[in-house]
Formats: sequence, C-alpha cells, structure tokens
Amino acid sequence: TSGLDPVIRSELLDILTELIQDENKGIFFSTHITSDLDKIADYITFINDGEIVLSDTKDSLLENYGLLKGPKSLMDSIDKKDIVGVKENQYGLETLVRNKNKVMRLFNGKAVMEKPTLDDIMVYYTRRNEHA
Repeated sequence: TSGLDPVIRSELLDILTELIQDENKGIFFSTHITSDLDKIADYITFINDGEIVLSDTKDSLLENYGLLKGPKSLMDSIDKKDIVGVKENQYGLETLVRNKNKVMRLFNGKAVMEKPTLDDIMVYYTRRNEHA
C-alpha cells in the first residue's frame, strides 16, 4: 500500500477486507504501514532480514506485549527473556516486554505499563536485531 494515494489505499483495504470475511481465504500482505495491519490483519508475521522474528495473532501480540516505563533500577528485576528492547531517556527507561502481566506483578505500581502499537513492537524488534 506504500505509494498509493489515501483514497486508493482505503479502497484496496476495503476490497481485501471483503475477500477475507468468509474466513476461508487468507492474504499474504507485505507492508511497512502498520496502520494497514491494524485495520485488516488477524495474524502478524514479522520478517526482518529474511528471518521470521515473530508470528502470532494480532490480538495476542497487543495483549501480551507491554511498554514498561519507570526508573532504571527496575530493570534488574525483569527476567532478561522477557525484554525485547530498551530505550533510555531523561526520566528513566522505556522497555518493550513480553509477558506484560508477569512483569507488572513484579513492580506493584512502581512502574507504568502502556499498550504498545504494532509499530512499537516492530521497531523494538528491529533495533534489537541491529544491535545484537
């Protein structure tokens, strides 16, 4: 959908949505415009540098991941397997975590957990792989 004007892009998304309504068809849709995925995708497979980074239902991704915001000292409590990536800022850290409910139980109100967008999830995974 990249490069299409907004009207044509919207019409294309409407056509694709109609095609998959009976749930007997699937569409492999490659895009970097995550708002398009928000509109029509049931499942998300994120491929970076030719490798599948993650694959799950859109709802599961948005439900299980969280953006944790809090002081740097909180990082020591998180299981490293639950950390996707970290951004440092003047107030502390913003961390994309898997298993957000498990992670939030550790902090008992000492940090804020926000719902990430698909864009957030993909950016954190991409940056993680660039710095690995």
